[in-house]
Amino acid sequence: RFDMLTQWFYQPWWLYSLALFTGLLGGGVYVHGYQRILKDITPQHVEFSLSSVSMAESLGILVATTVSLFLQACLYEINDFPGAMVSCPV
Repeated sequence: RFDMLTQWFYQPWWLYSLALFTGLLGGGVYVHGYQRILKDITPQHVEFSLSSVSMAESLGILVATTVSLFLQACLYEINDFPGAMVSCPV
């Protein structure tokens, strides 16, 4: 039974549709955030607010990518997989 479920779950159409749904949700969050800035912030502060949010978004992606590299290295080490880009710091 478990093998049948994993074969169904790892079909490309299922993974692609899940990735598409996740991407649409993430894009909706970004659009909503920028719309809230345009709606709630006074006109003289809108440009600074949009720039700050864009910078914070980019820094957040950078931090998440860096953390994920080390997390992947630790998972590779735990499961004895070769090929991690960095070494596990723990």
